[in-house]
Amino acid sequence: MTKKTNYILLFTLFIMASCSVDRDPCLLPKTTSLRVGAYQIDTSGNKIDSVLAKPIWIALRPDSLIGSIYYSSSKFSLLLSSIHDSCRYILQPDSATASFDTLTFFYDRQLQFLSNACGYTYYFNLTNIRSTYNNIDSVKLTNPEVNTNANTTEHVQIYF
Repeated sequence: MTKKTNYILLFTLFIMASCSVDRDPCLLPKTTSLRVGAYQIDTSGNKIDSVLAKPIWIALRPDSLIGSIYYSSSKFSLLLSSIHDSCRYILQPDSATASFDTLTFFYDRQLQFLSNACGYTYYFNLTNIRSTYNNIDSVKLTNPEVNTNANTTEHVQIYF
């Protein structure tokens, strides 16, 4: 091949590459997570963040998040199952003790279209929470709508 032929092929290749349409990347969050906060009530009746020493969250369903360890935290993000209407977690507030609680979250699922680039995700509406009370004093549902909006308030408050 001559140099002229090489330049024509290279020019044709650049023209073809410039005409291809790249798909827009997904700029929206796709993961919906349940936001949980740990609290205590002080002697004057005020709600304060309860930083748990070494908490462990373990999902009891094989299709959910297997297990997470959060060190010295009072805020947690948990995943809900997109194929079941409930999800159960074990919460051990301190990994140094053998005492734990079980929390079961009941919800409705709605398939939500985000965009052509992002596809679909699930939004959830919490309907009920059941808990054991070994370490937990009470559980409060504060915001039942679990979606991809990062600016919403936490969904569940756990009091110790």
